[in-house]
Amino acid sequence: GIETSFQKTSPKPSGRCACLIHGHERSLVAFLGAANDFCPDHLDSLKYEIGKARFLYITGFFYSVSPASLKRVFEIAGNAPARIIFNLSATFVCDGMSESDFKDIMQNVNILIGNSDELFHLNARQKIHQDNSIEQIALKLTKSFPEVLIIITQGSEPVLLFQNGTLLLRFSVPVLPAELIVDTNGAGDAFVGGLLAGFERSQTKKKSLELAAFMAAKVIQCSG
Repeated sequence: GIETSFQKTSPKPSGRCACLIHGHERSLVAFLGAANDFCPDHLDSLKYEIGKARFLYITGFFYSVSPASLKRVFEIAGNAPARIIFNLSATFVCDGMSESDFKDIMQNVNILIGNSDELFHLNARQKIHQDNSIEQIALKLTKSFPEVLIIITQGSEPVLLFQNGTLLLRFSVPVLPAELIVDTNGAGDAFVGGLLAGFERSQTKKKSLELAAFMAAKVIQCSG
């Protein structure tokens, strides 16, 4: 099963999110509520759990609320065997990320995940490459941080994997007929879930991407 360890705070309520769907497009409006009060102290009670984890998955939303908590995770993980995965998550996260925080993230993570829009915003903020080209930005980034596996999604276009200064893999995503697409909410989360499930089972990068694409395709055919 799933074990949880939420930080509880008052008097703020739990966050809420409204989703507006029009055709294949969607828009989210979130009220973070108590999530805005997350602090690093809570992580000190999870040292054992963090230390024994094989994978630590962190979203950019976590960073946007509490950069200090992200740094604390890196400190606690320290010499632990966990592979740390960071998802850029949203363009506004990239817009607000300082140069020092971005460098700290890249020096501590094993895998960076983002979509093409997030990569463009990251480039505008961090001035990674003068050309606004997905491949040029990612190649420059992986040359600066060669050990980090960089995974860039592009919707129905191929997923790109970069590492050690090279483009490792261009994975073609199976395209669903438009009439089968019901709701694209959760597609990115399902993709990452499938990807990490593949990694956890020591599958190859290609096999893990196949599982990721399969999960995302399943989710977008369901409402909610």
